[in-house]
Amino acid sequence: ETIEITIESVDKGSEITLQKKTVTIFNDENVPTVTLSTNPANISETGGASIVTAALSTASGKEVVVNLKKGGTATDISDYSFSKMQITIPAGQITGSVTLSATHATLDEDDEIVTVDIDTVVNGDKAPTSQEKPVKILDNDEPPSVTLSIVGSSSLGEPTGTTQVKAALNVV
Repeated sequence: ETIEITIESVDKGSEITLQKKTVTIFNDENVPTVTLSTNPANISETGGASIVTAALSTASGKEVVVNLKKGGTATDISDYSFSKMQITIPAGQITGSVTLSATHATLDEDDEIVTVDIDTVVNGDKAPTSQEKPVKILDNDEPPSVTLSIVGSSSLGEPTGTTQVKAALNVV
């Protein structure tokens, strides 16, 4: 920041020439560090959501932008979505949030993990410890059942008799 100082008026004297000086003010405030949290850490595949919050170590006089990155075993869009991949914390505030929402899949699958981490920070620093947070998407679909049936004769002759067995799943 800079300020300019000028003489507006002089009592009992005169200004020889226009006096104008510029002074630079150096910002010696510490840059805030950013940490992440998720709540809750486990969400249902059906309508589940987790709030991802970025928190500053101290309020800043500047807007802080936290760019996120994602990973894990879950697949983006088919298993989950983020409301945004960037958290903006206005000047003077200490937190900002986005929402991670599960997407319902109709196929049975294992529980899956979405990880969210800080990619970059504008006007702040990532906390020195790992900020990668896992959110588990809990599958709610029942596993398929298998029905076996014999196609053709259920009596076989020795030693070369053959038959067919059909396996059917109740869901695909």
